[in-house]
Amino acid sequence: MRKLIFVGILLVGLIADRQSSAQQRNPTGAVPAPPKTTQPASTHRAAIGNNIVQVIDSLIAAGGAKTKGEFETTSDFDARMKALSSHYGQLAFLVSEKTTASLEYDADAGEMTVALSAYVAFDGSENLDTRVFHLSGLVQNASYINKNAYGVETSRRKKNYFQYGVKIGLDSPVLAAMDKDDNTAVAVYTFKFPCDAATARSIKPYLRAVVVGSMVDGHVYQSSEPLDLGAAVSVEQLNVLFVPFHVQEFRVVDVRTGKLIAERHE
Repeated sequence: MRKLIFVGILLVGLIADRQSSAQQRNPTGAVPAPPKTTQPASTHRAAIGNNIVQVIDSLIAAGGAKTKGEFETTSDFDARMKALSSHYGQLAFLVSEKTTASLEYDADAGEMTVALSAYVAFDGSENLDTRVFHLSGLVQNASYINKNAYGVETSRRKKNYFQYGVKIGLDSPVLAAMDKDDNTAVAVYTFKFPCDAATARSIKPYLRAVVVGSMVDGHVYQSSEPLDLGAAVSVEQLNVLFVPFHVQEFRVVDVRTGKLIAERHE
């Protein structure tokens, strides 16, 4: 019996001692806050733009490449093209860094210059001032075998390459406000934004331009020419597919995170 009483007193003493120690570590008796973590909070990686190839291919599948029919009035044709574009709201496309967009830093001025090249294209009309932003790389389709005048297949193969883009409206306020260097083949639009040298050095490899706007209508145009204009007989052909587009804004983003670095808008 004495042993049991002794053990009980010992346990009570141990419990009291632990409570006293805990109160010394947390004298207020409040619930302790969770330890701070050094890991950054997870952030949502925003998708950067729409896919120009998917957009134009979907328009072609819906009849966007079909010309005005023999028994179709002009107003009916225009309404059909408008109906195709009505399925799309504001669109944003990454600009091809190899052919269309380039960035150059001026350390003395502390500015980054963005240059956007719009190439001449032919849309089947007499308008010789059609300019297109190329928004994709070259997409090659299956090559085919040519036949000679007697219908015999020859070994010479011809390859078709496709490039996707948007025909810009030259009346766009954002384009009209930008510096422009134009010639018969290409028009180069430029704008600048301030950036210190240290930041420019670290982020320039990851900067990409984005063109933002909306389709004027869903008509898909095609401009074709030999890939090698200097060859007597070209076996490679470039076909540029493009849709009329109203440019509302240009953005410069960091492709790693989608973070907006600079913008130029109406």
